[in-house]
Amino acid sequence: MAIDKSTYEGLFLHRYGPFLRGTPFQYKLDRDRIIEESKAHPEFAENLRKISLSILQNSSNIRDLDTALSALSVVGVKEDKPLIETLHRFKNEIL
Repeated sequence: MAIDKSTYEGLFLHRYGPFLRGTPFQYKLDRDRIIEESKAHPEFAENLRKISLSILQNSSNIRDLDTALSALSVVGVKEDKPLIETLHRFKNEIL
């Protein structure tokens, strides 16, 4: 499953996905960028979360999964944790 670029949030993931990575410095940049987008588009964070969860459930592309996890590190909620833990258990199969 490729990232669907037909939505604003999908286009954001496609454009900034290569930059969304798990370092503390990058996390702050990701968080700041997402906060700015959320100010301009109030539903942005929730829609980004939904798209990221969909990618985690439907994609086997490691770059898409990495991008979705990075986005969820900013916009995820406690209820997302079981899905992320499931991926962690199967990481050796994906990699």
